[in-house]
Amino acid sequence: QRWARKSIGLVDYCYLTEIDNLALKVMGLEGSQPMNPDKVMPISVIHEMISSPLFYVFEKIIMPMKAKINSLSKIKVLLNMTQSSDAAVMILANYCHSNHININESDIVLSDCIPSPEIIHEWIDTKYDESILMINLVYDVKNQLSFSEYCCALLFSNVKKALNLSKLRVFRPLKTELTDLSDDIGYLIKAEQVEKKRVNQLWTTSLSSSALNILKETFFDINGEIIIAPNKVYPLDLNLGKLSKSHAWLALALAADGVNQGQKGQMIAAQGSNEIYIMQLSDRTIQRIEENDELLIFPTVYFFSLVFCLYSIVALLAVNYVELKEILSIIVLSTFLSVIAVCIPLYFKLQCYQEEFDEIWFESFR
Repeated sequence: QRWARKSIGLVDYCYLTEIDNLALKVMGLEGSQPMNPDKVMPISVIHEMISSPLFYVFEKIIMPMKAKINSLSKIKVLLNMTQSSDAAVMILANYCHSNHININESDIVLSDCIPSPEIIHEWIDTKYDESILMINLVYDVKNQLSFSEYCCALLFSNVKKALNLSKLRVFRPLKTELTDLSDDIGYLIKAEQVEKKRVNQLWTTSLSSSALNILKETFFDINGEIIIAPNKVYPLDLNLGKLSKSHAWLALALAADGVNQGQKGQMIAAQGSNEIYIMQLSDRTIQRIEENDELLIFPTVYFFSLVFCLYSIVALLAVNYVELKEILSIIVLSTFLSVIAVCIPLYFKLQCYQEEFDEIWFESFR
């Protein structure tokens, strides 16, 4: 649980689609029921613009984040595209320079693919003093458009200053496969990254019908640990048409809108070729588990307290009854006995933890 509950802050996010207020319309907050929103802005109008289409995209997804980007130092920019474009880095750097956004060309890393949510593990474990701005440009190859139709930018950070900018937290994602989904989703629920009663909505993208049915069976069960209402499950493929695994980050941005609109904890499920990733997002974190702290804290306190008491007794005896040589012998013997008194119970306690861990570990491979 301690490992699974680690998270990274989602400081800010922005997305561009051809549907105004997409998340609100999908959630039904602009209507009585969740709906398949109509496309209200033909995105092809960008072709008629004189400036670069990328400038238009950056204007929509980077400019709203300007204040928070500039408030953070040491930002690494991941510019991910589904089509290679050597000019994209220069265009982004020029745009940021002309608009006084604190991003330099040397901060930008270009990639011709969009990473899976598994990269969040790396950020949580290593990016303590660095912020990550992920920009995903998903090109519409079918219509041969020279820009992104469904793109997003997300700013992640665990630096201390970021904690004051946003309460949103993205937790470690679960990576699984269809054959293991039923069991693994149970482990995820028990980890309780988000308080169970606060998990309120599920967003899915490119999820197979089999995987979606497993999730529905799990969360529609009135006796289950987490219950999600049927009208709170949003398969984005029904809303936006056929999507790919690269749209998992767009789903995360939409889920963030859900949290900010008071819809509590959110869950996102996205499928690649074989892998299924499940992420959880919330503006609250579960309190640290205190039970395991006893393993290290209390034996240490107990040890030093015992040694102090023994030394005090020896010192009192030494005033009239014990010679210096005998005092040293008693101190050594007392220390040795104290170490044994602490180590033996600690050893057996560790053995119990090891047996429990081995049982869970081998059970996961059955």
